[in-house]
Amino acid sequence: MATSNGLLAGYGGLALATGIAIAVGGTRRPAVALALLVLAVLVLATRTTVMAAIGVGAMAWFFYDGFIIGRHARLAWHGTTDLRPLALLLGAALCGVAASWLLAHAWLPRASALTRGVARRHPGGSA
Repeated sequence: MATSNGLLAGYGGLALATGIAIAVGGTRRPAVALALLVLAVLVLATRTTVMAAIGVGAMAWFFYDGFIIGRHARLAWHGTTDLRPLALLLGAALCGVAASWLLAHAWLPRASALTRGVARRHPGGSA
């Protein structure tokens, strides 16, 4: 997925996750809202480029700070208090990219070797 498409999908996914977080009381319990946004970033980052994943992680902090903490879309930097959510969201983006890379490069060659072995044992199967 191209970076611009990844950012667009990230925006939509984060808007949905933020709405769900607010609906379940995330403004009263910011840790719950942060957990939902971390999960959304992790999922979105597995399906996009590295640059878009980092952008989605940063965008998630804007959603968190503007709609969960600041409500009414007011962004404010609260000093070191904001470093933990920002680090969690960017870390989730990097973990999603790493998981995507592992699935694409580390596990698929082994799976294809397993399927080749099955094809050899069954002469009627396609090789």
